[in-house]
Amino acid sequence: LSKNDTYDPSNVMMFFGRSYSPGAYAWIIPKGKDTANVGCGIRKPMLPKGMNLSKALDNLFSLHPQASNILTDSKIESTIGGVVPVGLPYERTVDISSGTLLIGDSCCQVVSSVGGGIPPAMVAGRIAARVIYDHFLRNSSLTTYEIEWKRQLLSMFRRAYRIRRFFDKIATGSDSRLSWYMNRLSSKEIYD
Repeated sequence: LSKNDTYDPSNVMMFFGRSYSPGAYAWIIPKGKDTANVGCGIRKPMLPKGMNLSKALDNLFSLHPQASNILTDSKIESTIGGVVPVGLPYERTVDISSGTLLIGDSCCQVVSSVGGGIPPAMVAGRIAARVIYDHFLRNSSLTTYEIEWKRQLLSMFRRAYRIRRFFDKIATGSDSRLSWYMNRLSSKEIYD
């Protein structure tokens, strides 16, 4: 990463704009003094013509006034990519006849407003492990998994989905419109 006064390795940086994160956001997440995770999220329905993930990332490196300055002398050490579901979780996550439980991305247990899936998958995984253990030890029902993950997580997934849907509405316009909305949020509101 470039040694300049705009980069603080203790801050996560998020960037919004149709040129490098249509319908989502891009990020620089510090992993140490000279290392960071850099990436772009995109939403296919909001992609401008001719845009793809590679182009969005190239644009972040070259077009964004702050990010391009920070990333000027950076070296890519590895790459990874994937698809993140951003809808509501599946209604049915247990199939008794096959003894199948769906957890994490497989049933859309993702915080759709930010694309975060690891923490809720860990919570759901812990619930599933307990339910499976009880099923084999006491012959208890696997449907307890679905009841319990919904009790612990569903309201958060619904809230995140509403936020994502609102963001969809403001992100479909111009970058200046999105900036207008984003600039009206307090630090606490953004954190929440």
